[in-house]
Amino acid sequence: MIDAIPVNESVDRAIAQPPLTSTYPGSGQKQPLGAAPVFAITSGKGGVGKTNVVANLAMALMLKQKRVMVIDADLGTANLDLFLGVKPRFTLADFFAGSASLEDIIMINRKGILLLPGASGVQEITALNYDQKLALLTELDALTHEVDLVLVDTGSGISDAVTYFSTAAQEIVVVVTPEPSSLTDAYALVKVLTCAHHEKRFRIVANNVSGEAASSLRDVLRDGLAISQCVFRSFGLGPARSATSASRGSSSDRR
Repeated sequence: MIDAIPVNESVDRAIAQPPLTSTYPGSGQKQPLGAAPVFAITSGKGGVGKTNVVANLAMALMLKQKRVMVIDADLGTANLDLFLGVKPRFTLADFFAGSASLEDIIMINRKGILLLPGASGVQEITALNYDQKLALLTELDALTHEVDLVLVDTGSGISDAVTYFSTAAQEIVVVVTPEPSSLTDAYALVKVLTCAHHEKRFRIVANNVSGEAASSLRDVLRDGLAISQCVFRSFGLGPARSATSASRGSSSDRR
């Protein structure tokens, strides 16, 4: 069944929904994580504008008087801080090393957006163990009670970190572009999340397209899923949306 709820309407509904449920590592069960709904913004391929989408959505929600926290979960190659105009003193690398708490790491930009910055060039945190995942969920539980909505900027692809942060969210938003490699990689990501992690609903943000092109892109994705019955039965595809760049000068940094 095709889910026709637009992404922006989905965000509005989620803010009023019950507390987030998240999968604790190794449990296979959804457990309460915090009061605020969490949206994982992900992609099968890098360079599709995922971080731009996160920055724009955070700003749009702030303009609607919502308290927003963004988490840069692109472990090892994070750069959301650049889009939000801040320079972190600590990052998630310090948290996983045990030298800082999430309260020490969290910062706020001049627009009022809260950021948990990731690390860049730190290979050690690109693969989290069970204890690190559990520690992160535990501390996030307290922080997410202080905001209205959490946006998670994941890495791209189908790595353990990407699937972990995606399945820990209430909503999964997949960013795609009309490039064939973007479409095939998005399909691969959705297939893994559906078949291996039993996720059943996804949102699609079609970037760098508009009008009929966006509608065609949605149809291509939907028709392509017929190849795998496992995905076809449970994939929910929202209307394609167009995401503009958070900064004209940073278009080359899209991920």
